[in-house]
Parts: sequence; C-alpha cells; structure tokens
Amino acid sequence: MVSWLLPTTKRTYELKDDEETPFCEKYRQLDEFHDEELAKLNVNRGVRRFAVLWEPIKDRNKSIPVFIKSEKDKEQIKYAIENDDFLAKVIVGKRLQKVIDAMYVSEVKEKEKIIREGRQGKHLYIVASGKFQVSTEEKGVVNTLSVGKVFGELAILYNARRQATVKATMPSKVWVLDREIYQSIVSIYNVEEKKERLKFLLECPVLKQVDEDVLKKVAEFLQKEYFPAGKVIFREGEPADKFYIITAGTAAIVTNEEGLKGYLYKGNCFGERAILSQGCRQATVISKDTGVECLTLSIQHFMNHFGNVRDITKVSLPALPQKNLEVQQRSERYKHLRASDFKIVQAIGEGGFGVVEFIHHKKDPTITYALKRLKRARMVKEKLYNHIKNEKDIQIACESPFIVELYKTDKDKKYLYFWLEMCLGGEVHNWLSNQRRSRFDEPTAKFVAGCLLEALVYLHDRGIIYRDIKPENLLIDSKGYVKLADFSFAKKLNPHERTSTFVGTPEYVAPEILASMEYDRAVDLWAFGVLIFELLKGSSPFSDKYNNTTTIYRNIQRGFSKVKIPSFFSVDVISILINLLRHNPEERLGYQVGGTGVIQTHSWFSGFDWEGLRQLKMVSPIRPKLSSNLDLRYMSVVRGKQSIPSEDKSDYFKDF
Repeated sequence: MVSWLLPTTKRTYELKDDEETPFCEKYRQLDEFHDEELAKLNVNRGVRRFAVLWEPIKDRNKSIPVFIKSEKDKEQIKYAIENDDFLAKVIVGKRLQKVIDAMYVSEVKEKEKIIREGRQGKHLYIVASGKFQVSTEEKGVVNTLSVGKVFGELAILYNARRQATVKATMPSKVWVLDREIYQSIVSIYNVEEKKERLKFLLECPVLKQVDEDVLKKVAEFLQKEYFPAGKVIFREGEPADKFYIITAGTAAIVTNEEGLKGYLYKGNCFGERAILSQGCRQATVISKDTGVECLTLSIQHFMNHFGNVRDITKVSLPALPQKNLEVQQRSERYKHLRASDFKIVQAIGEGGFGVVEFIHHKKDPTITYALKRLKRARMVKEKLYNHIKNEKDIQIACESPFIVELYKTDKDKKYLYFWLEMCLGGEVHNWLSNQRRSRFDEPTAKFVAGCLLEALVYLHDRGIIYRDIKPENLLIDSKGYVKLADFSFAKKLNPHERTSTFVGTPEYVAPEILASMEYDRAVDLWAFGVLIFELLKGSSPFSDKYNNTTTIYRNIQRGFSKVKIPSFFSVDVISILINLLRHNPEERLGYQVGGTGVIQTHSWFSGFDWEGLRQLKMVSPIRPKLSSNLDLRYMSVVRGKQSIPSEDKSDYFKDF
C-alpha cells in the first residue's frame, strides 16, 4: 500500500500500471524537472518516500516443517544468522532453533538468477556452497557472496521489491526460509512467550496477591538478562533496584555472616525488596555453572508505568485516557455537497488507486476542497477494503486544528470519494528540502514538531496509533500551521491492546516492528524522534546514501547510539532524541505515566507557547505566499488521464 496523497511538487509523474509490479512500488519519478518553474515556485526537488504494509500470518495452528539436517549444517545456518547485523537482532531465542529446523536446501545452476532486481521476493537465503554475484542495473556488479553469507532478508518481513540481482557463478546450494513459515514461527512464539512470562509471574510467591491484569502489564516490560558463570548479580548492602526471575540456570545465595545459604533455580524469583519496599539487599547472589538467564523488572520501569508506588501488591492498572472519538455528524452537515456543483481546477495527486483533485464551487470559488477518488475494484483486488474503511472511520471522527479534516465520504460503483480540507501550503517535506542546506533552524523545527505533537496527543488520548509519521504526511495550511494528513495506516486500539502489522516508511520504522514484536503507540514516539532529527539535519538518523532498505533497517537495529550527531545540535535536542529513540519502547519519553503529553514538558520545548499554539495565535515561521484560495503554486502537476476503472460489484463498501 502507498500513501493515498501523492507528492505535492511541481513535476511530472508516470503511473506504471503493470500488474506484476508490487503495489507499494507503483510510482516512478521521471527526470523531467521544470527548472525555471521550480525556481519561480520555490518548491522541493526531493524524492518522496513510500510506506509499506504487510499483514502478519495469523494461523497459529499451522504446523512448522522440520527438514532433517546434520549438526554441521545446523551450525552453518546458526553462524550465518548470528553474524548478520540485521538477523542477529530479529531471529533470536526459540525462534532461532525453529528457523534452523524450517530451512531447506535448494540447488542453483551456474548462471541461474535466484533473485531479480525489481521483483517481489518471499524467501531468505544463506549460501550453503558455491558463489553468487550481486549486481544492479545502475552500478553493475557490486558484491560477491560466498559460503555463510545471507541475502534476501527483507522478504521474510514483507513483500519487498528486490534491490539487486543475485546470480550463481558456479553450481551452488542455498538454505531457504519461506516468509510464510517465518511469520508463522513469529506468531506462535510471540503468543507462547507472553504466556510463559505471565506463568513465571503467577508462580512467584511474592506476587500471589497481585491482580492478574497488573501482572499481564508487568510481563510486557520484563527484560531478558544473562549473567555468565561466576558473575555477581547483586551484592549484599546495595540498594534494591531490580527484581529477578530465573528462566534458566542456577544461582547461589551468599551472606557475609553465614556464607552459602542455598541455591536458586529456574522459576525462582529473588530481589523482591525492589518491588515490595525500599531497602538494601540482604544477601549476595552469584551466577553458577553455565550462567543464569533472568527476566528482570527495574523499579524505575515499574514506577514509570504505575506511578510513585514501590509495593507491587498495592497497585492497579493505571487508568488510560479514555477520551472517545466525538463523531460529529459531518456527513449530515455536508450532505448537500455534490460533485456536479464543483469545478475541477487541477489534479494534485495521482496513484494506482485513484486521483486527488482540487475543486471549487462553480458559484462561489471561495468554497474549495481536495476531492480524493479511489478505485473500488483495485482496492478490492489488493484487499485494502478494511484499511480504507478504517481510514474513513478514524479521520472523519477527528476534530483537531492539527489534523486534516475529512468532511464527507461518498461512493458510486467505480469510486469512493473523500471530501478533504485543502492545505494550500503543500508538504513540510517540500519546504524542508528547499531550505538552505535542506534543514530547518531550531525554532522552525520546534514549531513543526509542536503541531505534530498536539495531533499525536489528541490521537493517543483516544487510543489511536498513527504509524506513518514523516514530513511527507505533514501538510501546511494557508496560515502556516502544520496538519497531520493521510490516515491510511492509523489504527484504533483498545486499552492495553497491541498489534503486529508490519507498517511504516523504512527510515521511520521502530525496532519492535522490525523484530516482528507486538507494539502500540510507542512506535509513534520513536518516529517523532526520527522526525525531529530530520527537521534539524535534513535527513533521518538511519538513512542510507544509496537508499538501501536493508542497510536502513540495520542502522535502526544498531540504534541511535551509533548515529553521528551533528555538531550544531543543542544539548536539549540531543537529550530529547536520546529519550525518544530508545530501543526499549517502555523507556521512551512519553510512554510513562502522563502519556504522550509529557514530551511537551521536556527542556527542548522550554518557553514554547503551547497555549498560543492551541489557540492558533502563534505566528508560524512557515508562511506560504498565496495570492488567493485558488493559488496552487505549491501543488503538483499531474499530466495525462486516469484510466477508467471497472465497476466493483462486491458488497465490501456497502456501509461506506
């Protein structure tokens, strides 16, 4: 799936309607820049980034195949996975053994192309024997792969377009992992891991009085830690700041007065003073034998989520904001709108599913809208009907000055219609790319981030996660205020609910999505941090100069600590980025007690006039120069005619 609103830049686009092309890669920009026009209109030449969407396999009863292989073969596969920067952080624990069992060997003839650039893929490969040559149309041969090398990693996450061609240079063999099998493994073990963690907590004697719903929440932010043999886990007399449950191995309990007092085994919990009362450790605990694996609960994490309470037996689940989406009867208020009463001024966006047009009333040109027409039959074919209905239900219920307003929807047998608020200033993406050095100064970045943060607080307070934050999805109105647009990937979650769809724009995808873990609003907090960095730097912290998606994902998995921080970033900027771009979602700023709005109290926003922003009294540093409400200088030029779609005879949109 692509974003519904396409680039708002003054250039020409070509729509490829080849059915073999992945739908998330349908748009290719032509090298037809109108330099004089661009210079005059002062708009962006940057390349627009597209998002991807892939629903996970939900059949947890599907059997996982086991292909017999020698111990040497198993070690070869294990070594390859554990030494791949990306896979080592994705295929871990019990997943790893099941993946090894599920991989099968395939023979490849000399000169056979196992992967072709531009095609969709659904297999990951590890070279078992022989050699392979990697090439691209643009650069020719770029790499050689020998035994133990991994390639095609993205295919196990979603139907990614292959970024190079891989050809055998001699008779070779590869180990193969199917995407469907991998996702079944992930689905099964995500459920099993949740059950296992809860089981450990329920069986811990000191937690018998704790409500099970509380323990389910606690289970979500338990951390895995490993202590090698002989490692002191904590010492007698130290402050009690962490609670432990042994999941594997043995530990010894030692005191200064009595020496060895006993041992702890799998299922035993210790360090409970950290979650029952303040105090110091009453003994020293040392890892024995082959080491100890533990699930740990930091008292700081505990208080971040349950408030300033030290005793776990006295807490209850925090009351999450339960503001309802106040569904205004916009369809009633705007039911008089008829397409026949409006004049199409210009198509301002085009995609495989339809077109976005700027329209104004024939009798009163001051009445303008952005009318989005989506092809029903195409969306049914791509199985996007639930996402479209979800987009409509969420956006039409939102009423915030920082969210693009959806006034009304309509349908006929060929199209679905969205009547949207028109934002004549175009995309933040355009303005950013056109700045000197392609970056904003700090006050401008703070204003843009402030507008977005108001939108996120509004959504998160109502249980909605957005999932595709980026400058391309931030539009500017005629007064220079920033509005969040394109709700294609937004989703309403129930309290404490999580989801697992792989969705987002690569540079903004959170680590937990890459790891195929269940997630919630914390992914928006991560993306908010990425956005701040890009506004100030002109590129995201995890970008790749060759735009290689695999490299981008590896950069994300390596973490923000590996990112080179520009020297002009202030101390407060660095601080907010460090607190938002944390790999552990439970530790991100805005995820604790107080919710997303807590971000507004960070020192980077010190002195920011939040009330003035909410009342739209602040003067925007981004002011589009518009001569009238018909001035489209910041909009795109869409050339050619849309193909006329066939009628959709299904009943998928009967309630639209």
